Amino acid sequence: MKLIETTFNNFRCFKSYTLKYGGETTVLIGKNGTGKSSILSGIRRGLSFMFAKSKRYSKSLAISNNANVRSYLKEDANYDTVNRIYNYPIKNSFIASFRSSTLNWAMLKNTESGGYTTNYYKEALHAVLNAYNENLLVELPVLAVISDSFPHLKINFGSRVRKIVSQDIVPRDLAYYGWDDRTNCIELWLNRFYKVSNFEKDLNDDIKSIESQLEIHRGRF
Repeated sequence: MKLIETTFNNFRCFKSYTLKYGGETTVLIGKNGTGKSSILSGIRRGLSFMFAKSKRYSKSLAISNNANVRSYLKEDANYDTVNRIYNYPIKNSFIASFRSSTLNWAMLKNTESGGYTTNYYKEALHAVLNAYNENLLVELPVLAVISDSFPHLKINFGSRVRKIVSQDIVPRDLAYYGWDDRTNCIELWLNRFYKVSNFEKDLNDDIKSIESQLEIHRGRF
């Protein structure tokens, strides 16, 4: 998945602001308080739609991790300093490319006490989950947040996650564990990477050994 454009409406310091992303890398430059961190926070919330569950599909991307749809807080609404009120609705809209197609979705919250209007991201969610359920080896979006707390703060994994990590085969969606936290999940990601790499290496070694044995037997006949 590759973000193309985001429009922030009534989100934090932005009454209305559209950001178009660079072809390869996007760099945000600005003085303190101009909204750089707010943009990153809005992006994190926007990408979290894919961790919602749907009755249409047996598997989701939030089975073995702690990922979920991140809601807006009260202070995420744009504040009108004249009338001293928070402006609603909050609506952050996204355009992204995914598997040679274009996804459009929005994270919309109409009131302070309300939740997201799921219809605005339902089609994008179905596109991601459909690809995943059709082929569990499909390329998944890469999501990771590395904050200024890296690598000093380390996350404490719960017993459930430690049990999953101790297994010979680690689920793919575990890589999303803590992806948008301010703590360090590199240890977990590296653990999965090493296990997958070693599994593939052992499998290739076994295949070569079997092929070698077959060649020896062929030579005897």
